[in-house]
Amino acid sequence: MTIDALRDNEGLTGEEQLTKDELEMLMDLEEEFSRRGNFQRVYPLASNVKFYEKFFEVKRYQNLLVSAYLTAPEYVRNSLLRKHKRVYFTEV
Repeated sequence: MTIDALRDNEGLTGEEQLTKDELEMLMDLEEEFSRRGNFQRVYPLASNVKFYEKFFEVKRYQNLLVSAYLTAPEYVRNSLLRKHKRVYFTEV
């Protein structure tokens, strides 16, 4: 995925070949959201990510990717992360 494509608001299709770092960032986003408990996330949300974009001095690639990810349909988000699994070691 290129920053130009994200800047042009082309959106995600689910066929993108994201790097390991990009996938890790999106997995972190999902995991943090799942651990929120009784708290509500204020930002970023699919409903407000485009609104708050204008307050950033610089449009960073990571913010654009998160915005595109959150506003993509659920089947696209699932398609992107389905191939990426994390392994946790629980034995100490």
